[in-house]
Amino acid sequence: MLIIDWIREKIKSFLQIEHIHNNPNTSTFQYISDQEKNRIAKAHELKLWYMGNSAEIEYFYMKKDFIKPSDYATTNYFWARALREAAVKKVHSGLANATVITLVNVIGDHIIKSQNTEVQKLIDNIMDYNDFTKMVYQEQLPLTIAQGWGAFKFNIDKQYKYPLIEYYEAENVRFIGKNRRIEAIIYLNYYEIDKKKYVLFETRSLKQDNETKGIKAGSYVEYNLFLLGTDNNITPVKLSEVPELSNLQPIFIPSYKNILGVPCRILHNPNDKYYGLGIFESKIDILDDIDQALSQASQTVRVSTPVEYYPTSLLEKTPDGNPVLPKAYNRQFIEAPSNLPGPDGTVGSERIQTTQPQLNFNQYQEEVKNKIDIFLTGILSPATMGIDIAKKDNAEAQREKEKITLMTRNNIIASQRKIIKEVMEIALDLTEFMQTDKITFDKEYDFSVIYNEFGSPSFESKLQALTPAYNSGAISTERYVEALWGDMLNDSEKQEEINKLNEIRARDNLDLGSFESDDIYLDESSIDTNTTE
Repeated sequence: MLIIDWIREKIKSFLQIEHIHNNPNTSTFQYISDQEKNRIAKAHELKLWYMGNSAEIEYFYMKKDFIKPSDYATTNYFWARALREAAVKKVHSGLANATVITLVNVIGDHIIKSQNTEVQKLIDNIMDYNDFTKMVYQEQLPLTIAQGWGAFKFNIDKQYKYPLIEYYEAENVRFIGKNRRIEAIIYLNYYEIDKKKYVLFETRSLKQDNETKGIKAGSYVEYNLFLLGTDNNITPVKLSEVPELSNLQPIFIPSYKNILGVPCRILHNPNDKYYGLGIFESKIDILDDIDQALSQASQTVRVSTPVEYYPTSLLEKTPDGNPVLPKAYNRQFIEAPSNLPGPDGTVGSERIQTTQPQLNFNQYQEEVKNKIDIFLTGILSPATMGIDIAKKDNAEAQREKEKITLMTRNNIIASQRKIIKEVMEIALDLTEFMQTDKITFDKEYDFSVIYNEFGSPSFESKLQALTPAYNSGAISTERYVEALWGDMLNDSEKQEEINKLNEIRARDNLDLGSFESDDIYLDESSIDTNTTE
């Protein structure tokens, strides 16, 4: 049995269905052939472009056994054909990596805030214990953006004070979905003992009551260990064959309604609804073209190097009579025949001659620039990437160009906020479970996940602009607080701020209303009628 066959059977068993693939009569199915193979090959391909290792990219496209629906197209890729034709230096732009890292930097750090001091302390301790912020911004977020999906996993070990959180990248995660909801997550873990390779399938799932099968509702963790052979063939073995797994026991939390793992998906994939979409998945053709243009430019520079012809009679000789070529960086010296015409047309002149071809470098620069613009379309503004496309742009024009960055950022944050909130909620539940062996069900934790605003006016400038309108009664207290604070306060903090401002406004109005018109008068006797101006 192959790994993909075991996963396929596991999904069929879990969902109690006979077939899991799409309609076999559709052109999409006939072209893809095997969705599981395609999915993992695509995840690996996207990771290679994100990592930016040119040797690994070259190996991926040069080998003959990779299976992808785009096989027919990628055979003509620059990375797939260049070495078959000639020894060409291949240059990788690293643009995919730079784009993802820029997006991560633009999104910025998340802040988790709670008015409940006990909850806040627990969250801070869990995050510090797992170095969670570093995990998110160096593993989870960039890899999820690049590959399309991944998953967090929680480990419960009583020797630790808090649950341990890990992130699994796309190749090592499979989802089982039903009714557009994830019902189970399969994590793949690889081991090597005495030159034997093993793969552990860790299935974390939610199950409903089923009296006929003796299944109780709750959250499950199950383990299956296999000996891994060639071509991903697997043979079931006992957990004890890997010493560190010998003490693993299945876990069951009765009536708990959360999987002990959190799927990470940011962009929706219409062709694979339970998995996500890599942000530059549709841009790989352009990335290949950019690398081709850069490589051609590099080759052009190389062949444009000046060539110097030296008459052998002018060169120093070795004891055996051979000429010694001058040592200089990146210069080529060719022995000139005695009948080579000189610059003035004479034959046999004893002169050093230098030649250099006149080549067009600008065409490659323009090609790269145009392709980068196409690649960034719909993802980031070139200005965000630090690409100066128009030095004459004023501040307003630059802000307009940043709108695409802002929209992409907002879409990612909307998904990422839900992921982090779910991770923290389950981590808090499991902390209680580790300490008391029970979980308080349907418990709501009062905390919010906050991101700093990007490309927005500073707090001081918003305060300066909004306060006059608020004081004049042009906007309500609620609108004023929302516009001023945004995501920097959670709902309860905003309501508290609204109540305080309304109290101040009511008190000020009361003070002004206490002065009756009859209380304000002039004492005519105090007026000096002889005073003139």
